[in-house]
Parts: sequence; structure tokens; C-alpha cells
Amino acid sequence: ARSHGSSLLAERPGGDWLARRGWSSSGGAAAAILRGLAVWHLVCFSWLFFRCQSFGDAAAMLQAMARWRQPAECAGGVVLAAIAAGYLTQLLDGRRCERLWNVFGKWHPIWQGTAAAAVLTLILGLGPKGVAPFIYFQF
Repeated sequence: ARSHGSSLLAERPGGDWLARRGWSSSGGAAAAILRGLAVWHLVCFSWLFFRCQSFGDAAAMLQAMARWRQPAECAGGVVLAAIAAGYLTQLLDGRRCERLWNVFGKWHPIWQGTAAAAVLTLILGLGPKGVAPFIYFQF
């Protein structure tokens, strides 16, 4: 929670800094995307220290992520497509979500069930095996 708050605190002045350099007038959407990406990566980076048992584990994890030549064990086509779909959903606003939901509501119930089953299968297939440990017990 602290990493989220501090990242958001850094984002606001960062947006002002970009606006003073003309980013918001010539590319408001580009500045917003850059700020969002910066906050996202900063939060993900701070989660690493939250999740690891020690700073040594975090350092080992960072070193492993820095070795780009090594293929990722779980980064297959389905995983990369799910990540891309997740990023794209961030671009949806309320009106687009409502239109998408209305289109889905007009489908035949068989197709709705098939789509729901496909989404649940993807969630189960991409999720962890077994029960994930409750990470807050370490505090």
C-alpha cells in the first residue's frame, strides 16, 4: 500500500513536470500513458521487495530478470496474449465497457456460456497450481 501511495504521489508532480515541457498541450494522452507506465513499473518493482523473504532474494530476482538471453519458462504465446489483453483493457473507459457488456448481453445464451467457460478456463490455466499462500502471514 505504501508503494502505491508513494508512486501516485510521484506521478502527480511528474505530470506537472511533463506539462511544463509541453507534453500535455501537444500530447496529453501520451503524457498520461507515460505517467501510467512509470507508476505501473515502479509499483511492480516495489512488490518485488514486498514479496521476497530478504533483500538477498530480491537481488537474486532482479539479477535473474536482467538476464534477457535466458528464455522465460512461463512466457508462452497464451501468457503473452493474456498480458496484452490485460494491458488493452486498461484503455477501456466506462462507456466502452457498457457497450461491450450490451453486445455480450445480445448474444445467444449458448455463446455467452461458451465465452464465460473460455475465460474461466484461461483464468484457471494461467493461475497458480494449488492454493496460493497467504502472503500477509509473513508480517
